[in-house]
Amino acid sequence: MAFLFGRDVREQFWMKNTSIPLSIAFWGKGGKILRILDMAPCLADPCRVYDPKVAYRGALEVNRGAFRRWGVRPGAVVTIRR
Repeated sequence: MAFLFGRDVREQFWMKNTSIPLSIAFWGKGGKILRILDMAPCLADPCRVYDPKVAYRGALEVNRGAFRRWGVRPGAVVTIRR
């Protein structure tokens, strides 16, 4: 799932009612990936909150470990085609 914002945000994510582990990449205005976090499933409160600790413009959730398998690391650039 992709999350796109028209400005820099500092939102946190959680995994409530998510049954599979995910990885999430956060990118800045120029598309450069700033952080990648691995997130654990959470089916009941309290759920852990994941804070990238950076301002970002977009975030992409994928199956946990997919970024690692694809060789995607912070510094890579995301391109969104509309």
